[in-house]
Amino acid sequence: MKKVLFLALILVASLQQADAQRRGGKGNTTPEQRVEQRMTKLSEELNLNDEQKEKIKALYLEFFQTKMEREERKSKMEELNKQIESVLTDEQQTKFKELSTRKK
Repeated sequence: MKKVLFLALILVASLQQADAQRRGGKGNTTPEQRVEQRMTKLSEELNLNDEQKEKIKALYLEFFQTKMEREERKSKMEELNKQIESVLTDEQQTKFKELSTRKK
């Protein structure tokens, strides 16, 4: 009986661990982590120079550190995208718009 109980306990513990790994802690990222994830992707996709990276990083940090309602977030995100586009070259703007539509 003790062995069965022990095995059941191990099974439950391993299932919880597997579930936690599957979810990957997506909701637990800090604003700085989200900015780094976005910057990594944008740098690879758009081939940003150092000046562009700094400007865009500052824009993202400000956006992610601001608390806002869901409805407000959508309009602020559109505003953020326009600000980011102003930092990019024409070719980069085209790729950025393509990335945005691919995400949707």
